[in-house]
Amino acid sequence: MAMNHAVKIGCVLPQDPNALPKLLEVHEGQTLSDIIQALCHHFKIDNEGHYSLRLMETSQYVTEENCNEVLKDGIVLQLSTTAEGVVGQLVKRLKSDNPQEKEEAIKLIKKETMDNTVAKLFCDKDGLALVIDTISAFRRSGLSSGLGFSMQALFNLIRHNQTDLTALNSSNPSLLKELLGDVSTQLSFVSYTALQILASFVKTVDGAFEVVEKEIPYSKVIEFIKQYDFQTQEAALSLLNAYIEVINKGDDKQRKEVPSEMFVSDIISSLHEISSKDCLRQLLDVFDACLYRHLEERNVFRSLGSRDFSQTPVPPEYAHQLYVFQKLWLNRMAERAGMSFDWSSTEAVGNLNALVNCLPDLKEKTAGVSTPRITGPVDFISAYRPETHLLMLAIFVSLDGTECSTKEDKYRLLGFKDPNNPKQEFFERPGVLTLDALTYWVRNNEDSYTRLAADQISRPTAYTCPFVGMAKELLLVLLELLEAEEPPSQDGMQYLPILYSSRNAFFEMFLACMQLALRTWKEMEAKIEMQPKVIKSGEENESDQENDELVKMEVKVNDLPKVLTMVRKQIQRIFDLPRDQAPSNMDDFKYLMFKHSFQDMLEEQKKEMLDAEKELFRTEAVQRLQSELRKGIVELVMQQRFEQMAHGAWFGIVGRSKKGKASRFYVMLSPNHKTLHWGDPVDRDVAVVPSLHDLPHKCDATEIKVLYISNEVPSIAGKKKSEDAENAFAILATDMEEALEMVSPNQAVTSSWLDGIRALMGQDMCEPSTQAEIERLEKFETRLQVLNLHGIQVSPKAPEIPPLPNDMNFLYTDIDDGASA
Repeated sequence: MAMNHAVKIGCVLPQDPNALPKLLEVHEGQTLSDIIQALCHHFKIDNEGHYSLRLMETSQYVTEENCNEVLKDGIVLQLSTTAEGVVGQLVKRLKSDNPQEKEEAIKLIKKETMDNTVAKLFCDKDGLALVIDTISAFRRSGLSSGLGFSMQALFNLIRHNQTDLTALNSSNPSLLKELLGDVSTQLSFVSYTALQILASFVKTVDGAFEVVEKEIPYSKVIEFIKQYDFQTQEAALSLLNAYIEVINKGDDKQRKEVPSEMFVSDIISSLHEISSKDCLRQLLDVFDACLYRHLEERNVFRSLGSRDFSQTPVPPEYAHQLYVFQKLWLNRMAERAGMSFDWSSTEAVGNLNALVNCLPDLKEKTAGVSTPRITGPVDFISAYRPETHLLMLAIFVSLDGTECSTKEDKYRLLGFKDPNNPKQEFFERPGVLTLDALTYWVRNNEDSYTRLAADQISRPTAYTCPFVGMAKELLLVLLELLEAEEPPSQDGMQYLPILYSSRNAFFEMFLACMQLALRTWKEMEAKIEMQPKVIKSGEENESDQENDELVKMEVKVNDLPKVLTMVRKQIQRIFDLPRDQAPSNMDDFKYLMFKHSFQDMLEEQKKEMLDAEKELFRTEAVQRLQSELRKGIVELVMQQRFEQMAHGAWFGIVGRSKKGKASRFYVMLSPNHKTLHWGDPVDRDVAVVPSLHDLPHKCDATEIKVLYISNEVPSIAGKKKSEDAENAFAILATDMEEALEMVSPNQAVTSSWLDGIRALMGQDMCEPSTQAEIERLEKFETRLQVLNLHGIQVSPKAPEIPPLPNDMNFLYTDIDDGASA
């Protein structure tokens, strides 16, 4: 394959330290063999067919397939033996009977097979069977270092998809059990490599999951994850991800029957701090729910997020495993959002009742007690004061006088659509997840939940935020932004560190977003206003009986989408932060969430719109549009100046402009814009507009030859200082003996008349005020023209116009019969 671009590369010859490096310019169209031939000629090497190029940093071979992707400007290569030659030497050395030489060979194989090209060639030469035999030989001899290198070489072959694990398991039935035994060894590099290989077996080979999970239950995998050894933690996480992926692929029956007795007993032992009732409840859950709760209880999320990568980048393989685990966990959240729930469960009823049980009963709290009314909403951002909180709870009354004395009242004020049947609220997406999130809030931070709920209920009905509705919409926003429904990819590495900061990071994130949404609701003064709508049923009959009327409430104003849009932008901005600026714990996340108020977001939104508009106006297409619009706008402004001149204006005489009516005269342009009239009318009242017959002097507009401005006016020229210089100007026509000098009352009139006279003379209008007006109108008109492009990316360059055809002999085809005309 030839190069599709030109690059400059460097190359060294490792086998000869004295050889000077070569800087080579590769041209477009050159092949890889041409490049190798040129380098061999520089280093004076014969038999260029025995040499290949490898990357200096990673030792990856450059092949015909990847040369365009790998070769970039400034990259350093090494001229080394071809992959075929390397593999031949390694296979030959691996067949040696000398244990030391065999160990050195497998050590090199482990290093070389990290490259996909070498791994493929090695397997083609039956290298896999040699590696399996070597593993068995080193295991029998007890040579741990050789065993570790052999297992790592095997994992490299598996990782490059050069091994059929199903066939390997069939031909070597004892291999899986031997690998399970290697996990318990004291040598960490043997142990974690065995875990990595077992993870591949679990994901690929049918039946391997049951065998491996029986010997390495979840509790043991979790212990590996909690170890400080980085590579062991990575390998254990890979095995845990394999477990979860296998479970997710099974049907519901399999998912319920999978947990072994060892896993169930481990759940019981891990729940020693939880009541027996809760323990029994967890044991009755399906397997996946047990698994994730178990992981949360054992602080697996915190263990994974405890490593500090602030100084060094996250290793790619470890980042991939963190990404996969997070994706699988988020897939579980998305599954909960769409899962049907058994409402006959006592747990579900208890969780639902918990949402209102923490809200006090008005009749019980205020019986025989005289307390003042709440006159305004409680500020949940302010510092918590117990006496204020107790008073608020004691007077749980909304501002419109609605009492919260029954559960139905509380459900209604919390935003349930059907207070008499609140279960209906959780039938639609994300129903079950909504109940999970709100239940977590109530059970873990009851004070915050009660305070925020009471704050909303204490507001007027129209300004009350639909508490449950807001929670449902926010959960949908979080699931969408986190891409919770997308399965993990094979090469993904982007994960959110904050989701590893605590055992229930997702729900903690939801609580912070909920608080921000409620604060934004108050700052925006959002409301949901209902109005009655009369629906008539039946038709008029001959007896003129009145029709039956049904009154239905419909939404008149709903600001919930506006609030959600603003909150979504704030959440998205935090998720888009680079890794070195992204929050690593929940406190930093909350700080960034509450850092900017609604007004700050409005200012930022305005700035983003202006920046986007500037970028749009820089595109070639919009600039061409502006140039076309500018012609019409300049003509419009010029006509406006002519109309202003046709209306006329009073001007003063230079040197006597401040001496009253006797020093004024009137100037007017004729309606056809061809003649300029001026004179001193009898009635010098400024409020009276004289007619053209009252102005005896005139000149043709085409005869105006000279325009004097400010100090250029003849009667002012040469004077050091004149009070009239700022607004003075004069015109000189062909048939005039002296210039007509005039002083306008202000700068605005001066600018308008100067540009009007310039336009009459055929010159460009150049006054700053006129240019500003033209630009303003041009911008307004451009905005109107590009309104239809909202949300459409405009190319920086205009599309090319194809050339005209060679001739205009068009061919028309009849659609009916296909005959040519």
